Amino acid sequence: MHTKLGHKIILKTTSLFLLIFFLFVCPSIKGEAAPRFLILHLDAFSAEDFFRELERGSIPNIERVFVDEGHIFKAMALFPGGTEVTVPRMKTGEGIYGEGPSGWGYYDYENERMVTKPEVAMEYVPSVTRRARGNFTNVFPLVDRTAIFDIMNIPSLLERYSVVEFFWFSTDFYGHYFGAEKHLNSIKRFDRYFGYLVDRIDLDQTNIILYVDHGMTFGESETLYYSEFVEEVVGDNLLGERYPNIYLKVEDEKEEIARKLAAKEGIDLAFIREETGEVRGFHSQGEIIFSGEEGRINYTYTDQDILNYYQLGYSGEYLDYVQWLEKTVAAEYPAVPPLIYNYFDNTRTGEIVTVINHPYIFANPLLFKLPVDWIEEQIGFSLVMGKGSHAGLRHTDLLVPAMVRGPELEHLYNTEVMWLQDIFKSIPELEFNCYEPYREEHRVSSWAGGDLQEISFAASFSPAYRYNIAIQKHSDGTLGLVERDMLSTHSLRIWLGGGLALTREADFHWLILPSWELNFGCLGIQWQYPISPGDISNKGIVSLRVWDGLRLQWHVSEGFGISYRF
Repeated sequence: MHTKLGHKIILKTTSLFLLIFFLFVCPSIKGEAAPRFLILHLDAFSAEDFFRELERGSIPNIERVFVDEGHIFKAMALFPGGTEVTVPRMKTGEGIYGEGPSGWGYYDYENERMVTKPEVAMEYVPSVTRRARGNFTNVFPLVDRTAIFDIMNIPSLLERYSVVEFFWFSTDFYGHYFGAEKHLNSIKRFDRYFGYLVDRIDLDQTNIILYVDHGMTFGESETLYYSEFVEEVVGDNLLGERYPNIYLKVEDEKEEIARKLAAKEGIDLAFIREETGEVRGFHSQGEIIFSGEEGRINYTYTDQDILNYYQLGYSGEYLDYVQWLEKTVAAEYPAVPPLIYNYFDNTRTGEIVTVINHPYIFANPLLFKLPVDWIEEQIGFSLVMGKGSHAGLRHTDLLVPAMVRGPELEHLYNTEVMWLQDIFKSIPELEFNCYEPYREEHRVSSWAGGDLQEISFAASFSPAYRYNIAIQKHSDGTLGLVERDMLSTHSLRIWLGGGLALTREADFHWLILPSWELNFGCLGIQWQYPISPGDISNKGIVSLRVWDGLRLQWHVSEGFGISYRF
């Protein structure tokens, strides 16, 4: 008797609570009026290689989406070419000046230590939308194949999120360690996945931005022991170093040290900034000078114009950063004056900034004592990133393709060249601060075994994004809980809930309920692991979406049923 009374009280109270929220409190989940943006980040592919492969027909899905209905143009990344530099500035629209990463490490003067690569990575991760952070696992060979699961879920995510980001990182890894052929295979694989995606979304109603964060330069290379060179030249005056920055204890010696570094084979340029604001770069054939005036920069040289700008028609005038790109986009080293001059305005820039162009590749300091050449012969790929690089100022390091298509992007269709960090800020409708839905999906479901003697049900409502309030009636008890989304990727969500469990024996117990939910397009798998003094078993569900929010479900060991989400 007490068991039935307890069940009735829980069911009636929860049902009334759910009804009030469904009808009066919870806003719509979809936000129909907001334009949808799909942003695809492709890592490490130069404009030169991209347009060659486009002409060959090697990336047919990218071609069919953008060549006729969209637009493809050249974009200029920032020096030093790297994801850690590019990604945070895509959202802010700022250049390399000011705050933010200036490379994979820097000297922290306040704490008197070098900040490491993992710390910089953790710093720029928040600039990636939350569910896209799972893409960081898609860097390595074989693991990158699992990206197809994320791709399969993007169409359904676009129904709920106004902005969906996806990052394809493996091109960078393949280029560094395996070389040009594997690097090309990676973008071909991305193109196949991209074709699967665009066949399942409404291209007329979706704004698509596909950009590359930096390039990749290939060719015969030589290993450069950069850190050893710096330590040898700078000596006791060295405070710390991480390419391209060198931090000194005594700044007065920076010109002398920069000249010595530039004389080293493999170091193409060593820059310093004078107290006047003028930036001077030393190289083996002379010197180049950048001067600033009201947001514009001019370029002069002594002995030799190693940038060859004067041959392109430049005559010493002051140009802003857009004009520099337009003037030098066809050069071997495009837009160097704003790249380097503005770099010295970053608060993390060292007293000396070096430039190393291919064919020199950085050695991995951890491998100095190992027989690296012999090991590489045995395993078939490079341990010192000796196949491709993007550390320098060449057009193959920094000039990249960018593609746009969609009703909110048509103003970019006439673009020929553009700075990469300017793309997002040129789109007023693109808003990253409120791209998430107001709430999760409300869910109701019912199921039973083959004899239909006991019907079970579950219902949950969401008062806010990442939160659910739910009741579940199973064969072994009734659960009431509040749960929160603890981790999300494009295909996986992990929840943690807490509440009460009422067992069949009419006993109330506390309840902790971790669970996970995995989606592969129309197929979904959920599993719950109740932790409670009561005898509550694990629950598993396999579901198939058959129409909009309607799903067929198999509740493992409990029976079959249906669910509806809205």
